[in-house]
Amino acid sequence: MLWGELHQQGSNGSYASVHEHIRPWRSHAASPSAPAPPSSVCQVTAWIFTHPGHLEREQQLQLKAVLGVCPELARLSERVQGFARMMVERQGHRLGEWTKAARGKQIGELDSFGRVLVRD
Repeated sequence: MLWGELHQQGSNGSYASVHEHIRPWRSHAASPSAPAPPSSVCQVTAWIFTHPGHLEREQQLQLKAVLGVCPELARLSERVQGFARMMVERQGHRLGEWTKAARGKQIGELDSFGRVLVRD
């Protein structure tokens, strides 16, 4: 922009020479960072299926942001975490309760998973 203005006013200096001349006055502060790319489906899936205590702080924040804008995904995550706790704590006796709650969330894939579990 500056080089264009100088050129219009009759300057014969090259773009590189103008750039070199003004370099000492330029701010060396970091330029604003570009916004982070949106999380991929694979990333979000991995975060949902990972124990919350094993996620890095930034991953926890990103997951929270995603779940905050997608209520269905938040309900799914809640059910997945409940199932994982039930398995880790060996509480198989709670399977019926979990499948009933999963069906109440009205998430088709989860409902079908719950029916298969009960049938087996």
